[in-house]
Amino acid sequence: MVTIRDIPAEVRWALATKAANDFSFAYSAGVRSIVGEMFDTELSAMETHMWAGYGKEQATLAKGFGFPLRNARHVADAFSTLSVLLQGPEIDNGEVTDGPGDSAVITVEACPMLNRAKKMGIPGEAILQGCRAYAQSSVSSLNPDYRISVDRSMCRGDAECEMQVKRARPSRT
Repeated sequence: MVTIRDIPAEVRWALATKAANDFSFAYSAGVRSIVGEMFDTELSAMETHMWAGYGKEQATLAKGFGFPLRNARHVADAFSTLSVLLQGPEIDNGEVTDGPGDSAVITVEACPMLNRAKKMGIPGEAILQGCRAYAQSSVSSLNPDYRISVDRSMCRGDAECEMQVKRARPSRT
């Protein structure tokens, strides 16, 4: 008999995060099919709020794992790594490079959110607001002195996503 221990941890992780990602999009599509376009604005606001709440979980994880979060590169590295942890190995870890001054650039070439949306017939543009809410709440929860901007997006047809983490306000030191 096959037990859960017979299935490699990497496979369990990939399947669990895929199921969680699928569920959020299936739920959204199901609700939208029932209520139609009448509550589209309210549903979009609710989904954005949910993604922002999901992003805030990064702070708890970063503290628990002891991530350094003192500068833009630290925040970008933590955001990238924790996004893979939360969204699964289907998202690449993103290439993080130093930007000018206290900034860092994250480039991502694979996204489970976009893959789920496409699978369920949801246009990429429809999930961009939730993605931005997730990224912004993640980064501000990791270190409120930093913000993230989405400069290029696969949801809008770009070949990759490019995000920039930079100081939002002067250092407190």
